[in-house]
Amino acid sequence: MPSRWISIPVLLALTLGGPLPRAAAQSPTPAPGREPASAATPSPIAWPLKIVLTPSALAGLPRREAAVTDMHGGPATYSGVELGALLGRAGVPQGEALRGRDLAAYAVVIASDGYRVVFALPELDPAFTDRLVLLADQRNGQPLPPSLGPFRVVIPAEKRQARWIRNAVEIDVDLVPAGAGPPPGAANGPTHGT
Repeated sequence: MPSRWISIPVLLALTLGGPLPRAAAQSPTPAPGREPASAATPSPIAWPLKIVLTPSALAGLPRREAAVTDMHGGPATYSGVELGALLGRAGVPQGEALRGRDLAAYAVVIASDGYRVVFALPELDPAFTDRLVLLADQRNGQPLPPSLGPFRVVIPAEKRQARWIRNAVEIDVDLVPAGAGPPPGAANGPTHGT
């Protein structure tokens, strides 16, 4: 039966808003093979991270191509680099390192006119998905025209091309703020691991 008594140091800490005594602040030991989300080692990068898109930012990364139907219904072949590869080069955690609090990180691709699209980091990580998210700098073997480039995001598997942002100039990577929860009226209860 759980005890209903609180020690005096714990009561004082709770009342005065101070830190809990060391013994009271410790979390229970997780079951073998399970780790509490808060215990995950944070990534070594400083959030937020800003990546300015330039030709040199893509230089040296493996090139990919995607044959797609463009918004006008015609065929087009875009080439560039995987967006996830660019983020990985910048130090964004990927693969086994993408876990714990870093799973709440996101990338916002920003266009020169202020248009923005967002991606959860697992959407851009080949350890999580086989889906291609291409940061293209060429269309049909030629540099992108000014109306589309110098960079454009192309996602062949998406039914709508709303996130095929053109004139991309920057990528901001950050964590969802701690405490950000469901909107008012959303169903309560466990939502992860189910």
